[in-house]
Amino acid sequence: MFAKLRPLWIVKPTPKDRDTCLCQIHENGQLLADRLYFLGLVTNKCRNVEDLAGSVCCDINSRACAYGECSMCKEHSVNNCIMKDYDEQASTSWYKWQLEEKQYVKPGQEKIQTAKHVVKALCNRTIKDLIEKLDSYLKQKLCKHVFNMRHQFRAARTLKSTLADNEAIIHIDFSENYQCGYAREVQSAHFGAAKAQVTLHTGVMYTSRHSISFSSISDNRRHDAHAIWAQLTPVLAYLRNDIDSSITCLHFESGSPSGQYRNRSNAYLMSTIPFDYGLHQYFMELL
Repeated sequence: MFAKLRPLWIVKPTPKDRDTCLCQIHENGQLLADRLYFLGLVTNKCRNVEDLAGSVCCDINSRACAYGECSMCKEHSVNNCIMKDYDEQASTSWYKWQLEEKQYVKPGQEKIQTAKHVVKALCNRTIKDLIEKLDSYLKQKLCKHVFNMRHQFRAARTLKSTLADNEAIIHIDFSENYQCGYAREVQSAHFGAAKAQVTLHTGVMYTSRHSISFSSISDNRRHDAHAIWAQLTPVLAYLRNDIDSSITCLHFESGSPSGQYRNRSNAYLMSTIPFDYGLHQYFMELL
């Protein structure tokens, strides 16, 4: 009966119906654009937030346009895409992903604890505020973000297509920790924090002749620079001993969290460990 009375707007919890790990900058912009389209103020051509960002620039792939340095499109705004008149003071609402602080008290303690978490909050404003918010969001954040993203993708594709025989690329990132479980387990092991987790460090290795995917697994859940190079050490050995011993130049592509790849500890380890495997040149690209 519980399943039979499920409302039509409640979707079934299947993986194909959920989009996770979305870009927060894109998603917040898309939520604004969706509301503008719902109000009938823009056409279907401007429904996608990247298309909307391209409409306020001469060329979204140009740095001058994306960064607001172009004299021709610097004065463009979302109002150029509005296709009908509207009441500026009419109320409307949209959602926004944002970081909030929540205070709580642990059982048996009097001290107030503070925790930060990301929530999908509802914003109630006027249509004028919605358009001004979207316009400033596109110019100050999204256009730059789209340009940087596309430029990085083009640079990565160009690098892969022009690799020399002595060059290799290692594209790496941490996967979500894998939660272990037994085929048969007691109830107390199934619920709560009894599940053990393992770290998965995944990547793809590119050479001029090979493309090999890999993943290393560890019961140590550290994701810092020292853990990264502990995971990469067997990969470097495999590259030099089993793939191609003539490779001397290595490119790393990774994410840019300061707690993992973008920090001084990682820079120091990257300048020492590869030399032990005969790699004399190396570069780091942060996506």
